[in-house]
Amino acid sequence: METSSETPGFRVDGNADGTVTITTGAPSVTASIADVEVIISVLADLRARHPLQVPMDPPWANPGAAHHRVEAVDNPRFWVQASAMQDGHVLSIRHPGYGWLPFHIPTEHAKTLIALLQQQIDAPQAAGSA
Repeated sequence: METSSETPGFRVDGNADGTVTITTGAPSVTASIADVEVIISVLADLRARHPLQVPMDPPWANPGAAHHRVEAVDNPRFWVQASAMQDGHVLSIRHPGYGWLPFHIPTEHAKTLIALLQQQIDAPQAAGSA
C-alpha cells in the first residue's frame, strides 16, 4: 500500500514493498518496517522530553489549536493488569501504527474512568446516531 505525507523540506513515502522512503532535501533513505519502529520509538522519546509539551486537553477541546491527526481505532485490542510498580493498573491498548501503548492508571483514576464509561453506556443515544 503506497502512502505519502509531505511538509516543506520533508517527505515520507510508504512503498508497495512495505519499506518507507524518507526525503529531507538530501538523498532519500529507504527503511524497513523494523527500522520504522525504531524511528517511531526514538521520535516519541524525543517528543516526550521536548520542552513544548503535548497539551493536556484533547485537540477537540480547543478547535483552534494545531495538532496532528490520528484516526480513532475501531474496537482496538486491549489488556489490563495490576501494576507491579505501584498502586494502580496498566492499561495497554493496541494501535495498528504505534503498537501496544501502555498506560499506568492509579486506582482512583481507574474508578473515575469506569464511572465515565458507565455514564456513556447509560446515556441515551443522541438523535441520528446508532
